Amino acid sequence: MSRVNMDISVKHNTLYRYDGDVSYAIQKMYLSPRPSKSTKVVNWIIESNLHLIEQVDAFGNIMHIGVVDKQIKELFINVSGSVFVSMPVIKRRVRSAKTSNKDFGLNYVLKKETWLTKSNKEIETIAKLNYKKKESVESLLLIAECIRNHVEYKKGVTGVLTTATESWDQGFGVCQDFAHIMLGACRSLGLPSRYVSGYLKEDLNASNATHAWVEIWLGDWVGIDVTNGGLVDDRFLVLAVGLDYLSVAPIRGVRYGGGVEKMTLNIDIS
Repeated sequence: MSRVNMDISVKHNTLYRYDGDVSYAIQKMYLSPRPSKSTKVVNWIIESNLHLIEQVDAFGNIMHIGVVDKQIKELFINVSGSVFVSMPVIKRRVRSAKTSNKDFGLNYVLKKETWLTKSNKEIETIAKLNYKKKESVESLLLIAECIRNHVEYKKGVTGVLTTATESWDQGFGVCQDFAHIMLGACRSLGLPSRYVSGYLKEDLNASNATHAWVEIWLGDWVGIDVTNGGLVDDRFLVLAVGLDYLSVAPIRGVRYGGGVEKMTLNIDIS
């Protein structure tokens, strides 16, 4: 099987400032490359004034829990590192594969819609009309194209709690919305599929931000970037996979105190 290769370097700095004292905070973070055969980590460092505890979650992602139990007025999380990504070239004419009844994750967990990915009749109809089992990859790319034709990429209209159907009805969204709609379409077809959070080198649509795409099980995982319209290749670095955005948000947490929060984010991918 032929492969394509790419070196990716990342700097991802997040700073939270508060107008009062934060006496306690806990953050869940997915900011390390997900272990896989396609990704070789050259170096990777996470620095923070949080006390960090590293774990591996049920999906095989590296997760950090960060805790602050003293008064602070700012919280920083700085990530830097480089990886080597080597991706197999995906054949476009691939049949979908049946899953074993014993595979609980594929048959139940990753076929199940969430409130963020729940589809509507329009999305389900587009999926059903365009999907051909004998040409699974091409069919899925066609469904992704239909989504892009209906939903315009536009920042500032949707948020992290916007559902697939809300974005579809509004006709606007960003990468996580495109991913949620695609997941709704795929799961309505009974295809195991998962949300992917990560970075995309040379992404024109996601400057100073992480990126989101989807993976669908067709006997192996096939990645599709709905936002940019194409198959995932060596420019994509996976941080985490899950059911939807909320299950693998890069940084998510709660705090006690602090008042008004101001966040500064800087991401550089080269």
